[in-house]
Formats: sequence, structure tokens, C-alpha cells
Amino acid sequence: MGTSSRFVMESLYPLACDSASVLEGAVLVQGASNDTCALPSGASSRQQILGLCYQDFNGAAGSPVTIVAPGAIFPGIAAGSITRGDVVVIGGATGTVVSVSATTPVDATRVGVAMESVSSGERVAILIGASQSF
Repeated sequence: MGTSSRFVMESLYPLACDSASVLEGAVLVQGASNDTCALPSGASSRQQILGLCYQDFNGAAGSPVTIVAPGAIFPGIAAGSITRGDVVVIGGATGTVVSVSATTPVDATRVGVAMESVSSGERVAILIGASQSF
């Protein structure tokens, strides 16, 4: 993750998390109620993204978690090979990301744009929210 700057203090905000365990860099979406967040329901979800998890979270559901807001560059977790410049979508229920492909539903929520090329399992710098959903 050479491109990404981790100085994102102006882009951080806390929300109560409906999920009990979240990895740093996992995509977080709107939760079940007001002012909450959660891990996505699955790959190519249409859920509204709130950002990426700032640091590992292992707490009780309802505890606060810190989120990196759209507009920042922060490393996500690749669930497949990603090429720099690819638009990425939610890759699974653990908050990973994958590149958009011909089989991606047109209404899948776009997480952002990859700033570097990586292999599956690696961290990938993402310009969060840089791509519109169609």
C-alpha cells in the first residue's frame, strides 16, 4: 500500500457498529437503525457505503467504531486481483473489495477507485467514493 497516506484525521467519524468484529480497511455500510454501521450483507451489495473501518474492531455490537469517510484514500482488503484505476465494489460479507467485472450487477454499490495494483488478500489504496453507482 505504497500510494496511500494514512493521515486521514479530518475524514474520521464514529458510529455505533451493529457488527461485533470488523477488520481494519473493511467496507462499512448503513446499519439497521439511525446512526449505526455494519458489515455488508454480501458481495456486490446495493447497500449505501459509509466508508472503511479505521482500525480493527472487536467489541460488543452497538459499541462505537471509527470510520474513514468518502473522499479519503485508505487501504481496503482485496478479495481478488485488482489493477490500478479499477472501480471496486463490495467483495463479500467481511467488507472486502473486488474489481467491477462484466458479471457485476449494474446497481452494485461502488466503493471507489483503486490507486494501485494488488493480488488477492493484499491491502489496496482506495479513493473512497470516487465512482458513481449506476
